[in-house]
Amino acid sequence: MTITKIMRYLLLYIIFPFLLSASQLIVLYPDADLSNTYKLNATDVETVHFLFIDGFKKYSKFDIIEPNEIHMCHSKECAMDIGFNYNADKIVTSRIRVLGSKIIFTGMVFNKDGTDEFTSRVTAINVEDMENAAMRLSKSLVNKDAIDEVTDIDNIIESDTEDSLRRKSLHKVGISVGYLFPFGGNGYKYIDNKDNDDSDDDELFKYNSILQLGLLNYWEFQSNKALFLDTYLNWGVGLGVDLSYNKFINREDSSPFYGAGIGFHMHSNQDLDDYHNDGIELKHGIAPSLNVGVVFFRTYDTNVICRLKYHVLVPNQGTVDHGLTFNVSLNRKMTPNKKMGYNQIGQQDDYINRYPILELLIDILLNR
Repeated sequence: MTITKIMRYLLLYIIFPFLLSASQLIVLYPDADLSNTYKLNATDVETVHFLFIDGFKKYSKFDIIEPNEIHMCHSKECAMDIGFNYNADKIVTSRIRVLGSKIIFTGMVFNKDGTDEFTSRVTAINVEDMENAAMRLSKSLVNKDAIDEVTDIDNIIESDTEDSLRRKSLHKVGISVGYLFPFGGNGYKYIDNKDNDDSDDDELFKYNSILQLGLLNYWEFQSNKALFLDTYLNWGVGLGVDLSYNKFINREDSSPFYGAGIGFHMHSNQDLDDYHNDGIELKHGIAPSLNVGVVFFRTYDTNVICRLKYHVLVPNQGTVDHGLTFNVSLNRKMTPNKKMGYNQIGQQDDYINRYPILELLIDILLNR
């Protein structure tokens, strides 16, 4: 082996470890407020610091620098100097503050030159809750995601459980418009009275399409499912109420869904013989249905739902009615009543009453 080859191998041996090595990150000691030692003490802060470091080891691919000495900084410049001394590529600083019964844990990560700064914050109910809070904050800083977007089975905190118990569902109300396309049944037919009398020349025709106007109540659950309650009018034909349970495919702003439901429909029972003899009778019955559709702007207070629904009416009399409906609904989140004043002696609390349908129509008219 020549000297030239030996030098090449030696050069590769020296360079490759630097090329393949991961970036280094240092987590500085938290700047903690220990004025309330009953709520948080020095031992607790030390434990939180180690848990915070464990979170970066779990969620990141950085080489974690673990100094033998404790380094805590009150400024970004101080942190950059310490990072330079340890040859760190990224630096993490944090603050812990006690506010009443809560512990607020704030973290910040940035490059060694101070650029690409990202800050996140988590609130713990008690010091025991800081274990999972530290894990979640580290994941938020690594991924640079909002604290609510990095929840997993290993970092659930007590406030998540309280929110889950308190917020069982999200309620929205909306108006819908669409068309029903009948496939069969006398309920979707009309009588053409040519001479405006009871002549034998009357004919029975099926509607090609029927205008449908409706009101939608929409409850969305944390299980990524939703309950739709439709009340609608089929123009010139009848009316109905449908209750359907639907499953979303994702949790994004544009969320397709599918589901099934059951309702109660009432239609006219068109029949030429009855029309000439006794007039038109009404028929009603149970109507199972299948739904597919998509919710646009799902995470906003106001959203749009486009939906296809197939139904079958099993009536108390006459033929079975069935058809396909396409409708579009504009929905808005229900806002609870808001208290305006304090209940002082001799005074009555004032409230703002919210009327979501009226507000929705006004917003549409004003293009808000």
